[in-house]
Amino acid sequence: MEEPTVQFSDEDLVDNFPPMDDERVQLEDLEFEVERPSEGLEDEGSHSSAKKESKGAEKMRKSTTKDQVQAFHLRKSLNLLDKMHEEKDVFIQKTKGELHICRQRMDLLNKQQESLAAEIATEKEANNM
Repeated sequence: MEEPTVQFSDEDLVDNFPPMDDERVQLEDLEFEVERPSEGLEDEGSHSSAKKESKGAEKMRKSTTKDQVQAFHLRKSLNLLDKMHEEKDVFIQKTKGELHICRQRMDLLNKQQESLAAEIATEKEANNM
C-alpha cells in the first residue's frame, strides 16, 4: 500500500522531464528594418549611426529570443511543479481515506473485543467453559 518515496532535486526533474506537446514554443523571427540614409547625404557620422542601430536591433532580437526560451523553461518548470503538487494532493487524499478506514476498523475491532469480553464474563458466571 505504501509507495516508495524517492527524493529528486528540482534540476533533475526539470532536466529529465519529457517535453509536452502542448508546451512547444514557437520562436518568432523578428525582423527589424533600419532606414539607410540616402547615398547623397551619407557622411561618416550617419554611416556609423546606421551600424549602431543595426547592432542594437540584432542585440534586441537575441535578448528577445533568450527571454522567450527562458519563459518556456519557466513555464515548463511551473507545469512540472503544478503536476507534482496535484500528485501529492491525490496521494494525501488517498492516505487520508486509508487512515479513516483503518480507524473505523480499529473501532469495530474494539467493539468486538468488548463484546467478546462481556460474553466470556457471562459464560464464566454461568460456569460454562
